[in-house]
Amino acid sequence: QLRQTREELFAERQRCRRLEGELEASQREASWLRHQMAELDQVSTQVRAEAAHWKHAEGAAKVDGPRLQQQLQKEVNVANGLRERLADLEEQLVRGRRAQTSVEAECASLRSQLAASRAEVEQLAGTSSRLAGDKSRAEQQADQWASQFHQAER
Repeated sequence: QLRQTREELFAERQRCRRLEGELEASQREASWLRHQMAELDQVSTQVRAEAAHWKHAEGAAKVDGPRLQQQLQKEVNVANGLRERLADLEEQLVRGRRAQTSVEAECASLRSQLAASRAEVEQLAGTSSRLAGDKSRAEQQADQWASQFHQAER
């Protein structure tokens, strides 16, 4: 009976050691699970905060939608006005260039006329000078003839 008790004691000790090993493994697993649960709680908190942020952003977008649409329409109108103004300015530029070309052509024509007028003035000045010389000689000749005529009459 003592041997049987010893065997039972030995078996009980082995069972206790095995149960101690299982207990330690269970405690490690429980610790790991608590750590995992804490991490998941943290992730859950972050996800809830992000969900709340996006829900708030969605609400703000719904509220801002009409205002943004009005602002967009205003910008479209401004852009259209600027396009029209640009088209007007381009048209004015084309007209200005045409007018400049016309003025330049007229200027060239006037320069040509001025050169012709200068040549004519030079020719007329030469003719005038020649005629003034001829007149002066004619007057001298007339004076000489008048003088000779007076002397002949005396």
